[in-house]
Amino acid sequence: MMTNRRLGERVVPDDLEIEWAVPGTKLGTTKGRKQPPMALVSDISISGLQVVAPDHDKVQIGTLVPISLGGLETTVRVRWIRPALAEGKSAYGAVFLQISRELEELINQIVVQCRFRDGLPVREEPQGYRTIW
Repeated sequence: MMTNRRLGERVVPDDLEIEWAVPGTKLGTTKGRKQPPMALVSDISISGLQVVAPDHDKVQIGTLVPISLGGLETTVRVRWIRPALAEGKSAYGAVFLQISRELEELINQIVVQCRFRDGLPVREEPQGYRTIW
């Protein structure tokens, strides 16, 4: 069972990808070296997420990484890095620095969808969380 030390409920979505704008890339760029790689979301909560993304030597603990989830952009801070099972990839744990109302609603929708998929009771109103730092 997954431990849940996050302030919000953590869920494991199916095939959810984000743009992971590592240093040298830019969100929204679709061609060339500036195009950010896609990262697969392993789990997500209102306070952060874990992704599996290509290894990148400039992404270290504390690095700020702009991301795009469902077309909504924000920035995360990398809290930990571990090797992933796939060669050339790492697992990155990150926290949201700021979360817009739209992104909060999207994450709450993902939580509800995952609970429904897993046959768990769905709360009428998922609890929101705002990062204050």
